Amino acid sequence: NEIPNLKPLPEALGARDTVSNFNDIRSRLAENSLVASAIVAIPALASSIYRVVDIGWIPPMTVHCILAVLIVVMAILRKRLPYSVRSTVVIAIFFVLGAAALISSGLATNGRALFIAASVLTVLFFGIREGAMVFALSVAFIFATFLLIQNGTIVHNFDVYPLITPLSAWITAAFTLLLLFAAICVPM
Repeated sequence: NEIPNLKPLPEALGARDTVSNFNDIRSRLAENSLVASAIVAIPALASSIYRVVDIGWIPPMTVHCILAVLIVVMAILRKRLPYSVRSTVVIAIFFVLGAAALISSGLATNGRALFIAASVLTVLFFGIREGAMVFALSVAFIFATFLLIQNGTIVHNFDVYPLITPLSAWITAAFTLLLLFAAICVPM
């Protein structure tokens, strides 16, 4: 009886194929997240702009317009873009949306949920260490915003009720959650 030619253990277990497959899965997740986010971005933007009726035009709406156009363009060009660009843009969009919400309206917004989405997407696309760094950056941003509010650099002199009671606010909150679901869960 001859002993079969044994391959090194990692190769025998298909380690190279596993890494390649894992990277392929991440790439598909990033692409699907980009497309799903672009699809939801249009009605989400419409719901944001609809709030003009209740609260007037506020700076985050400009940010929403820019980011909606960016994500739609990125989705259209996704086949030409490397994985690192596709995934980083999706993460950055959620982070910037969260930052704009926090700066404009403090804790009366969905900003913290958007930071969580950026952190979760970072874990999916790049790993736990990078996700923890985005999470830490989010927490630092929250505290920095708090300090800027406390020292008067950022002033919130608005009545909170028009931000949280109209139908348009509730529609926007629902679309924010739909956007989070589309980016995180639909690609799975």
